[in-house]
Amino acid sequence: MNPDSTHRRLGSTDQVDFIVGLGGITLMSLPPDEAVKIAHRALDLGVNHFDVAPTYGDAQAKMGLVLRDRRNEVFLSCKTTKRDAAGARLELAESLRLLQTKTIDLYQFHGLDCEGELDQLASRGGALEVFLEARRAGIVRYLGVTGHDPAVHLKTIARLELDTVMAPLNFRTYSPLCGPHGLIAQARARRMGVIAIKATTRGEIAPAADAYRFTLSQDIDATMPAGAQLLEAIDIGRNFRPMDAAEQARFLDHCRSTYDPDKPF
Repeated sequence: MNPDSTHRRLGSTDQVDFIVGLGGITLMSLPPDEAVKIAHRALDLGVNHFDVAPTYGDAQAKMGLVLRDRRNEVFLSCKTTKRDAAGARLELAESLRLLQTKTIDLYQFHGLDCEGELDQLASRGGALEVFLEARRAGIVRYLGVTGHDPAVHLKTIARLELDTVMAPLNFRTYSPLCGPHGLIAQARARRMGVIAIKATTRGEIAPAADAYRFTLSQDIDATMPAGAQLLEAIDIGRNFRPMDAAEQARFLDHCRSTYDPDKPF
């Protein structure tokens, strides 16, 4: 990872991401016309990774209105919360329909924060079967996992051969993610891509530029902002200047003394 770069390879995949992607949750609360407009704007500004999930309201349908015309410009990642094969198969088919595409570049186990669910999806009749079938059929290219619990992520990436991991990276999660034995180091040892979310802990940290610069200064490949932060985050990415070690230490000290360290992220 080149921390000075505005484009980074996503793990060992063939995808080179602009460091800020479009999180589909951004489109949820917008009228369709406005959602389509902002997605086109993101593409025009250089964003090339879109991420969405069935749990994001009607974001898939709105994103599909853009993908039908500009699919070749987008590395598309989607997700499922289903842990059984039957449910995952149906949800994958519905996502393809709504997104108006025949393929998804990165398909992810969404919100995998429970070891029992990991057992379920990896067992006979579990969702992993659908993921592997879809990859063999060329419907999806890469496989990944998302969630909020680094401890479960560590067990997941040790157990499954995945291409990417997505997790919150901010002052509250810095230690379990960025330490020498943390999630990022373990993912990198497996040549996995790392995608960060919640750089500002749901808009809490201000100014946003400091939060995004801090997150993007870590050994990650891209971050996915949400909501009204999208265009600001894109601008930060286009003009990205990494924080040095002293700046990062001051940022962490400021956040830990200013914001509740135990608040959910």
